Amino acid sequence: MLRQARLKRDSADRFPALEPEQWHTAAALVGQIKGILIAREGPSTQLPQRILDDENFEFRGGSRFRRDAGHTRHQDRKMPRYLASLSALLTHPA
Repeated sequence: MLRQARLKRDSADRFPALEPEQWHTAAALVGQIKGILIAREGPSTQLPQRILDDENFEFRGGSRFRRDAGHTRHQDRKMPRYLASLSALLTHPA
């Protein structure tokens, strides 16, 4: 299951564009909130390190912390060599 998040009802006033207590994929919600913050504060705004905090959001599924943002060499063996190289370039650009 993908990591999911929902806005707590008590925090609805901080994020009026979001419907509280509705589950969304965490990644989609992060993108939406980043867009809201940038639109509200301008493109030079300093975004918080953690967009979805425990104070305002609840979570379920997935892993709380990712050990590696990329993939493992074990996964490379499962995909064609050219796709493994492309995947490595996309996740770890030079």
